[in-house]
Amino acid sequence: MIGSGFYRFGWIRGLGWIALALVLIGFMDALWQFELASIWEQWLPVTTDFSVTLPVSLAGSLIVILIALILIRLITRRVTIKM
Repeated sequence: MIGSGFYRFGWIRGLGWIALALVLIGFMDALWQFELASIWEQWLPVTTDFSVTLPVSLAGSLIVILIALILIRLITRRVTIKM
């Protein structure tokens, strides 16, 4: 997603795609409650201290993956190949 954003929009807007990717990684991490959740709590006022069952984590992960794939498709739909 980051690579296609940089390829299509250049480096200034590409930085925005890095931020968007970090947000998606944060959602995925909050679903699975890994170590990154404690880092997000220091910067954001939102608490990530909630318990999620396995089916909810799987469904949420599939949703995040689908969002990322749809964004990549929207970015690369009409891109010209640079050689």
